[in-house]
Amino acid sequence: MGQALNFSKAHQNDAAQNARLDALLERFYGFYQNEIDLGLSRIAHVLGLLENPQNDIAPAVHIAGTNGKGSTLAFLQAILQGEGQRIHKMSSPHLVSFHERLYVSGAFITTQDLLTLLEGLEPLYKENEVSFFEAVTAATYKVFSENPADFCLIETGMGGRFDATNVIEKPALTIITTISRDHENFLGRDIAKIAWEKAGILKAGVPCIVAPQIFPEALDVIRKVADEVGAPLYCAGQDWFIDNDQSGNACLFLEPKHGWPINEAIHILPALPLDGQHQYGNAAAALLGAKILLSQKRQENVSIAHLCAHLQNTKWPARMQCLDRHPYKALIDQRDALWLDGAHNDSAALALAVHLRKWKAEEDCAIYMVAGMINTKNPEVFFAPLRGCLDGIASVPVPSDWRGFSAGELLDIACPDKSGAGENTCQRLGAYENVEEALDYIAQNIHARSGKKAYYLICGSLYLAGSVLGADEHAENYFS
Repeated sequence: MGQALNFSKAHQNDAAQNARLDALLERFYGFYQNEIDLGLSRIAHVLGLLENPQNDIAPAVHIAGTNGKGSTLAFLQAILQGEGQRIHKMSSPHLVSFHERLYVSGAFITTQDLLTLLEGLEPLYKENEVSFFEAVTAATYKVFSENPADFCLIETGMGGRFDATNVIEKPALTIITTISRDHENFLGRDIAKIAWEKAGILKAGVPCIVAPQIFPEALDVIRKVADEVGAPLYCAGQDWFIDNDQSGNACLFLEPKHGWPINEAIHILPALPLDGQHQYGNAAAALLGAKILLSQKRQENVSIAHLCAHLQNTKWPARMQCLDRHPYKALIDQRDALWLDGAHNDSAALALAVHLRKWKAEEDCAIYMVAGMINTKNPEVFFAPLRGCLDGIASVPVPSDWRGFSAGELLDIACPDKSGAGENTCQRLGAYENVEEALDYIAQNIHARSGKKAYYLICGSLYLAGSVLGADEHAENYFS
């Protein structure tokens, strides 16, 4: 994907700068080849040489989990900025441009600032063993320490306990989102083990918001670790709840808890700009987090009802995103809908299936999936809950990712029965070289004679989603 698409309007067309940054990032990708090697010794050593900038950043919110980290961060960013707070943000992976990873004092970092930062650190990195993600994390803490902000929002890369971001001794708040199976080669295949890794961000005396959990054992582990380290928890399903009222409105139900600035209340939540019922759990975690942060900072009670209005300003691409203005929309009939989602694991597939069933319940429609996945994921558990919701699946490779399944391999896993897909009506729609070819063929040869409305859903990988967004010359508009 294009590393140096520049979100800074003033320098957007500086081809020389972009080429220089691309070359620099390629060198960074060549650092310490055991890219995922859990442990904090390397990052701690490098940060020590930089005089530990992580200790000089604005109050930090540290977010871990399997699904919903980015969405929760995006909701929290929208709320805090709506309240006039200056925000630093670190998130990963990027979709279209490396600039997405570093948001400094309310704006994406510019290419010139990135070059100055990373070129300045390159000699240090060459002399010390460091992975790409560790190099980016150290650079992030350095630039955050040198620029003013009210809060830093930090998303873990993969785990928690041994994640390179987990070097902040006393964050202001932690959030643990939904835990599921992902990165199993590194975090383990057991939910309890994965939850233990994620719970490693808990710190003594630091409040933690725990979002809705699918697996009860995940919450059990989080509570056990919290007791061990002395971290106060406010947990979905025990201390707060998401449910619908009699009119079908999503509501946040709060229970009072000693030591928390939370009063018993019921709040009707507004419609969210990110589609999917599961997003209400992420939005609620962000609302609770913002209430705690702002109440502490202002030394007064901050109303959740007041903060809700800011949720409408949330932007987080490739999360059930409708691509009405994307160039690929021209490949299908204009009455049909084109959607994009980064779902790639079992719990994300379950949330996605709820959305697809809603489409089916609302109208007589056909739903076609164009999927691509990398081979560190488990396609079988991803497609299992989706086949019964789909009319057909097409497969594509993930562009520019050597870890990707070939289109043929993925199709055989997604639809193993060549005459269909077992007991459901999901059909094999073919393996294609790219998304454009798949959309065009399905629209012209498979759906052309149908009288139904069609939904085309591209999903299976954030890397695939990034390549789709990057195909739009106005991609920066998806982010701001």
